[in-house]
Amino acid sequence: MTGKTDLNVGVAPTVQQINADRITELADKYWAPHSIENHLKYDPDVIEDIYMQDIRGSNFSIRRIMVLEFSQYLENYLWPNYSPTASYSHMLSIIIMVNEKFRERVQVWQAFSKNSEYFPDFFQQVLKACFEDELLINIREQTALLVFLNHCFNSMEEAICRDQVKRLVSLSMWISLQPGRREYEFKKYPKWKKYWRAIQRKDKPEQLEKLTWERTFLHKLMLKFMEILDSISDDGICPSDKVSELIPSKLPMLSHFGIN
Repeated sequence: MTGKTDLNVGVAPTVQQINADRITELADKYWAPHSIENHLKYDPDVIEDIYMQDIRGSNFSIRRIMVLEFSQYLENYLWPNYSPTASYSHMLSIIIMVNEKFRERVQVWQAFSKNSEYFPDFFQQVLKACFEDELLINIREQTALLVFLNHCFNSMEEAICRDQVKRLVSLSMWISLQPGRREYEFKKYPKWKKYWRAIQRKDKPEQLEKLTWERTFLHKLMLKFMEILDSISDDGICPSDKVSELIPSKLPMLSHFGIN
């Protein structure tokens, strides 16, 4: 950013600072609506560069992310160019921008109205990324993934969210219960056992592996939550990012199962 205004200090950037920023220059070249006739061809390296320099490289500076949001990065570049083979940097950039929109309390899901057929693939990529090694996706990025899922759970009125979230929380997730406990619950609510059997009859063998992974997702996420909690000793230094991931308010999805 030689010769450019530093936006990593403070919060709200001024119009002059935004106009002088390298993000604005990139937007003019690749995605800004006012320069659409002169846009350069889509380049995935632009997304990689912005993520590594302006998002992760700035330690997720709110000011840097605000400039990206102001440039309409999500709706005009990230999502229109998303595909199921997108890199983690691309996927995480979308996550960061969605979380920023929620932070600023502006319209979010409208950005996905075009190419909405890719949202299920995107959602699956997010779910799988939640269990990646910290060397690939660090704890700060994993927290961002959980915050995004939180927003999805709280946006059930949106069809694209509801269609994905309900796959994680239906009766079929009882596969994670111990058989004895499951039968105990069925004795109290016999009708549920009929639904359970109906679900099993509908399962197609070729989809069983994927269905089982989805149905056990929240169980595995809770186990990971407990592992992180257990890794924090009573004494010694604890990374602040790890503590942030454990804040209950960032995991309201777990409150559905009595974990507060």
